[in-house]
Amino acid sequence: MVQLRGHTFLQAYLLCFYLPFVILFLSAIALYRLEGNEWSWKSFAERYRLQRMDRETWWWTAALLAAGILTSVGLSFTGRWLAGISLFAPPDFFPAEINPTKEMTAGIFMGTPLKGQWWIVSAYFAGWFFNIFGEELLWRGYLLPRQELTHGNYAWLVQGVLWALWHIYWRWNLLTILPVALLIPFVVQRTKNTWVGIIAHGLANFIPVVVILVGILF
Repeated sequence: MVQLRGHTFLQAYLLCFYLPFVILFLSAIALYRLEGNEWSWKSFAERYRLQRMDRETWWWTAALLAAGILTSVGLSFTGRWLAGISLFAPPDFFPAEINPTKEMTAGIFMGTPLKGQWWIVSAYFAGWFFNIFGEELLWRGYLLPRQELTHGNYAWLVQGVLWALWHIYWRWNLLTILPVALLIPFVVQRTKNTWVGIIAHGLANFIPVVVILVGILF
């Protein structure tokens, strides 16, 4: 089990990786208020484009999720390739789950045995919530409509490039991330519905939660 100054790698990861997303989530709320908007769900949903999902929007969401998974899986080899270049290589102490140069071990998640460790799935789920709602509310809900005022139909492209660069901490996965980083703002701008990004992004990022749950149970 990897130890980092008295804490396992997983404990350190959950704290250091997900805390910034808590800040993003709170920033999305604070920026809404700083615009002088009325403090009500109706006003918040209108400003952040949290619109009702109709049949067409669900189809867009399903297509986005499928395209995101296919491109991520199809380009996963680029993570191993970039990880072999010193400029893009992950730190050597990173475990296999976030280091493509290493092999994962069944029942082990980031150096920690999963069997019976229910706190892990609870903590990871909390992190998942702030990750998805923090990024989507801030980037797609708050920023994208403002970028459309300046960049018009190309706002999705500007945001997609910026959002890909936002993931520079996963520098060895940038080529894998880039298509998804472009697809999400494109479809959200096309549908004018932030729920599309929340649902597609959320379902894709929920896969590790399922993996953790299976490891805890079996």
